[in-house]
Amino acid sequence: MTRHEIQLGRMILAGFIEDERDEKYLKYNISRDALWPVWERFRDLKPISEVPDIIQHCKYIDRIARSLAYESIEKTFSLLVEAVEWYQKMKGEKA
Repeated sequence: MTRHEIQLGRMILAGFIEDERDEKYLKYNISRDALWPVWERFRDLKPISEVPDIIQHCKYIDRIARSLAYESIEKTFSLLVEAVEWYQKMKGEKA
């Protein structure tokens, strides 16, 4: 990822958990501890009311969980940014 993509990803994740004031978001791409609250928020989205496509949501949960356990932080960060972007797009289409 380029610096610009990393910065954009950080802002997307910070906006998702509504915590832009917290300086932890600067570490999303280098710290699993900083990334964890974003993962929990995405994982715990409620089916139907918050997630229009539950099958895709479950696929992302599986991929991210595996990435957290076996992949690099960069790969996990990238996957979580992709998942949050998907969610925001689906949420926008639902409205």
